[in-house]
Amino acid sequence: MIRIGVCDDSRAFLEQMRIMLSDREKLECNISVELFLSGEALLRAHAKEPFNIVFLDMIMPHITGIEAARALRKRDNTVKIVFLTSTSEFAVESYSVKASNYLLKPVGAEKLYSCINELLRGEREAEDSVTVKSRLASYRVLLSQIEYVEAEGKLTVFNTRDKKRIETLEPLYAFESVLGEDRGFFKCHRSYIVNVFSIDSYTAKDVTLRSGTVIPIARSCQKGFESIYFKIMFGEEGDSQW
Repeated sequence: MIRIGVCDDSRAFLEQMRIMLSDREKLECNISVELFLSGEALLRAHAKEPFNIVFLDMIMPHITGIEAARALRKRDNTVKIVFLTSTSEFAVESYSVKASNYLLKPVGAEKLYSCINELLRGEREAEDSVTVKSRLASYRVLLSQIEYVEAEGKLTVFNTRDKKRIETLEPLYAFESVLGEDRGFFKCHRSYIVNVFSIDSYTAKDVTLRSGTVIPIARSCQKGFESIYFKIMFGEEGDSQW
């Protein structure tokens, strides 16, 4: 299910968008749609459960579309942002927040469907990601950017390749189905899941990641680790000598 948020300070325009987006036969994927009259309301909803695509009116009171987009980008680098505007003068400014597109008002149905379907195709082709809910916000983290995930006390911590730490109260086991061997991850210890593609070297007892971090390999995982490593990295079974 693709989540779409539409934000505009005009109730009449939101109603038009609702009607156009209710014609699901013109779209290439199942969608859910939420409508917002302010950027503040959109940001609160996105923090609880991120949207895949957001349509933003450029000119709104309190928080403008550009300001809302900047706030979105601080938390989510994968959400697709489409600006709604009555003039093309903001086109250059939209690039500063990595907007995917902008639509001139009044928005025609065919242009809207074409824009969404193009974004949906890109969404399906994009790298897989996982949603991590922290105390303050929800983050969509690209799997390719995860170095390792660690159970740290009551927290689960996502450590990324650009040295970010994203903490969540969800337990480590809640992510095991998403971070499985089919996606290049391996649970080498009850407290650690590592991205195999981030491994620089390994021994029978631990792995060293490219960042220099050393992660232990539990005794129960030692026998199968090398086989899993070669399967993920090279598509073949390793011949463990341990």
